Amino acid sequence: MTRFPRIVAGSLLLTFISAACVTAQDSTSATMLVYDVSGSMWGRLDDGTTKVESARKVLRDYLASADPETAIGVVAYGHRRKGDCADIELIAPPSTDTKGLADRIDALMPVGKTPLTAAMQQAYEALPKTAEEADLILITDGLETCEGDPCALADELAASGVTVRAHVVGFGLSEEEANTLSCLPEKTGGQLLRPQSGEELKTALTRVSEPVAVKKEPPAEPITQHVDLVTPDDQRIRAEKVTVTAVNDDGEKIGVRYVGGTSFTTELVPGDWTFTAASPDVSGEVSVTLTETTTTDLPVTLKNVTGVVRDPGQVRVDAETTFLIDVESWGPSEYNALFVYPEGAKQRSSLVEEDQMSQEVAGTFWSRPIRLPGPGKYLVGLAPFGAEISEVKNPITVEATFEPQVTITLPSATATRAELLPIEITGGHAHNDNIWFQKPGSNDRLDIVWFSQLWNEEAGRMELRAPKEVGDYTLHYGWQEDGKWVTATEVPLTVTK
Repeated sequence: MTRFPRIVAGSLLLTFISAACVTAQDSTSATMLVYDVSGSMWGRLDDGTTKVESARKVLRDYLASADPETAIGVVAYGHRRKGDCADIELIAPPSTDTKGLADRIDALMPVGKTPLTAAMQQAYEALPKTAEEADLILITDGLETCEGDPCALADELAASGVTVRAHVVGFGLSEEEANTLSCLPEKTGGQLLRPQSGEELKTALTRVSEPVAVKKEPPAEPITQHVDLVTPDDQRIRAEKVTVTAVNDDGEKIGVRYVGGTSFTTELVPGDWTFTAASPDVSGEVSVTLTETTTTDLPVTLKNVTGVVRDPGQVRVDAETTFLIDVESWGPSEYNALFVYPEGAKQRSSLVEEDQMSQEVAGTFWSRPIRLPGPGKYLVGLAPFGAEISEVKNPITVEATFEPQVTITLPSATATRAELLPIEITGGHAHNDNIWFQKPGSNDRLDIVWFSQLWNEEAGRMELRAPKEVGDYTLHYGWQEDGKWVTATEVPLTVTK
């Protein structure tokens, strides 16, 4: 199944090879590249080259000429799974040894979304513990698409106690688009640049490699504060996923980040503070006045899961079916697995599929392809991974048959040339089924696409582009069987100017 992610963001960062390596643990400064490898990086520049091709060349040159004493690391996103906000990977931790790093970057293929805030957060968390200053360089050709808040992250970076400069290199962004990310450099002393070509990208990386230092006033003498997360009736929570922030009356914000347990300790200056806990499972808030070392209970309440599987209609037995899953929220019961089992089954041994999902954000997602073993009725629903069949929430009944009834619904029987049309399809839903156009009286299949390519993650619906030429067409849904094309259904469409 499509793997889902967690906070929101994504982009890029770099620097060179050194024979005398400084490990991440020893570095007092570091640079992290946050590299955007989302699907839009296949877009072309004015000179005809794709953005990803230009970025690869520039980054290779940049690494070859970077300061050999600067520890460099790379976080990338959007390069492994389509539509997955959790598709963020630490490609290389900060190190002065960047041998082979350019080759690893070249191998990344644009495919997914743009969780740039979460990627910047992960890059920050990868900085050496000994770092006294650092640069986070975000190279992105798009804006946040996973509901992350880059300005909230900028506040956390500014209040981290470490000089962290966040730079935004908006590759191909308009001025208006780039300004939506301006809070990152403005609040951290970084730079905002908008290169529109490979050469300008090279110049931009050279500029941000010499950032302006952020001047900070020395903080007041901190005191130790212990905080315990308290749940009703001692209910279990996934504490490793809880983030806690603390804000005082002066607007100073401290991000405790991932707690990793139900108790933690932090250092804060005296005064009035409000602690807030948040995760896909829980929420809570408490205000305290700190004058000396003490322990504060932070009560949290648990959220409930809301998720359903859409009814696909009849599906095809001898093909891999994909299901649409609508998720409003995730909760403590962790309904994080898709269960598929024959109607009437009671035991786990009867499961056709138990596919664990990792994303904890709301939205609509494809399952990964699932092959039903034979004709008949099956139940499909969500349950905690490892649970019994009796725990499946609101399962739907799906009939599997060799000749499913398929319907196609278009918004209108007419469309303009190359218009992007919302489309609804019931029945079939096989991962490798096909959609195509034909002209009346012709056997030529035009604009053939896979069924799995119809889903637009950002729009939250299936979409199909009309033919570019004016004329009458029929839109077909079908598949290949024994080397022959089979049409399950077809609908007329007239393309006008």
